[in-house]
Amino acid sequence: MSNTGIFTTTDINDLTSFNQWSGIAGQLELIQTQTVSAVTAVDFFDIKQNIYNQHFLTINNVTSTGTNESIAVRFYEQGLIRISNAYEYAFQNGTAGGTFETSTATTSTRFFVTRFNDSGDEKNSYAYFYNLGDEEKYSFMTMQSVADHSGFEFRFGSAVMKRKSLVDGIRLFGTQSGSISGDFSLYGIRDLDV
Repeated sequence: MSNTGIFTTTDINDLTSFNQWSGIAGQLELIQTQTVSAVTAVDFFDIKQNIYNQHFLTINNVTSTGTNESIAVRFYEQGLIRISNAYEYAFQNGTAGGTFETSTATTSTRFFVTRFNDSGDEKNSYAYFYNLGDEEKYSFMTMQSVADHSGFEFRFGSAVMKRKSLVDGIRLFGTQSGSISGDFSLYGIRDLDV
């Protein structure tokens, strides 16, 4: 490889094969897509938290069997799911008719990545997760979601796990213990220093 400061296609291919070419900062790299039908939970175990400081989750055309059911999240800490009251969240909810409300909790066993709706109604959402692999920082999330529930509804907001720990997995599940179906994709967002 030459040392002129200009990378040839061959240079980039060689660096990529050794995982030394970072590409463009902010680039999305697919970790896993799961298309599920009538399951109780969707788990992402290999989230590559040692590579990515930021993750991006998409939820497409998800339906559930429960009434007033949202898709919720819990984190895995070193392989064990965190169920205790370790989460805090704040969301803004709204409808196409102009009705708005907030939903907050300072102590919760879960947080949300979709707006609630009824059996068969579709939900779509995206969420960003930060610091999952850094045991010296708080892991948190921001999200936006839309749903068809007696018309268009939305939710946006954020959540945090109220303790510093290494998060190495993500669980998504229905809040009313119903089954969920749809497409879930998790991406890593490449930093400059990766």
